[in-house]
Amino acid sequence: MKTRFVHLFVKDYSQGDYSQPYVDYGLYTQSERIDRDYLGILDMMILTSISEGQPLVILEGWAAKIPFISTDVGSCRDMLTADEYEGDCGIITKLASPSDTATAILKLIDDPELRHEMGENGRKRVERLYNDDVLIESYRKIYESLYKSNK
Repeated sequence: MKTRFVHLFVKDYSQGDYSQPYVDYGLYTQSERIDRDYLGILDMMILTSISEGQPLVILEGWAAKIPFISTDVGSCRDMLTADEYEGDCGIITKLASPSDTATAILKLIDDPELRHEMGENGRKRVERLYNDDVLIESYRKIYESLYKSNK
């Protein structure tokens, strides 16, 4: 099996060069870049942000049954921990803690069943909470409350 990893290159804007994308990402296999959809071959996704709201990348990963490791920012804890319907969909780590992140990565590497279970939980959660019917009903309620408050 070839080694697979995702390489992230963050552009340094300190010199004022805004002509390049902020992040260049892609899957690399033994120094060869593969420009194609890589979600289907990832075992996990890792989000080490210091600030987030509700990261859409988590929903995208869940749709592909990929478990997440994320720092405890924004709504990440609420998104990844078990609720009354599904179990955990990932692992939460301390903010700015490379050792916590590394421990979580090793935990998922060493436990394929846990990775699979968390990926399945994420897929169920995204299907339950982010389907067309739920989103349409949410907007309907917002518009209805705005209409009533303006009468």
